[in-house]
Amino acid sequence: MTLSNDLRWRIIYKWLDGKSVEETAQDLLVNKRVVYRVRDIFHNVGSVVHEPMVRGRQPVFTLDDLKYFETILNNNPDMYLDELKQEMEAVVGRPLSQSMIYRALQRLNFTHKSVSIFPVILSYNQFLNILLKLCRPAAERSKFLRAEFRLRMAQYTPAQMVFADESGCNRRTASRAWGWAERGRRAQKHVISVRDKHWTVVVAIHIGGVLAYSIQDGSTNAEDFNEFVLEELVSTKFTFFVFRICRILNFIIRYRS
Repeated sequence: MTLSNDLRWRIIYKWLDGKSVEETAQDLLVNKRVVYRVRDIFHNVGSVVHEPMVRGRQPVFTLDDLKYFETILNNNPDMYLDELKQEMEAVVGRPLSQSMIYRALQRLNFTHKSVSIFPVILSYNQFLNILLKLCRPAAERSKFLRAEFRLRMAQYTPAQMVFADESGCNRRTASRAWGWAERGRRAQKHVISVRDKHWTVVVAIHIGGVLAYSIQDGSTNAEDFNEFVLEELVSTKFTFFVFRICRILNFIIRYRS
């Protein structure tokens, strides 16, 4: 016979009211052995039912630990596994592995995905850049121009190739592109949109490594790039490369101009 929890608690209430086992069994229409058994359970565990048996090893993270872990992920979705491991080691007070952190992410139903960075103050131009971000590469591609470029460059050997380009950077350059979020939700990180000092790095590389580089404040233009090629790249310390790369440098200068 299966007793409901309500009936079990009625047995305990009558016991606390001073009712005897016989009176309780007669009032609730149950066997006296049932009354004895329910009273013994309540006396041992403080409830009318036994606690379920937990088999296997106890989990490392408690429910409070997982809630704290979820709070960390919501505030910093772009943290790496080793950073999350260090953060949770300080909480649980024991060494952890990255596999434990990954299993905890699976328990929370978190997946790894691209981070959407939203400035706290979003200007109209920034909003348009977000909307047009996916359209720019498709508009600039041309199969015919790429085929023409490959045909023209096929006459040179790899040792004659010199590649030069510039890249801008500021404090937001190191922003991480991937993070953690619940399945079905975006990984979002809000950042303060501030105008920071902008730097431009111009680097020329060869099959043997970096030939020359230049760092300047602000953005670069065609005149700055030509000056870098003539003064930094084609210098006395690279004279043994001049004969091999002079034709490529002329092409680069014409292209950048």
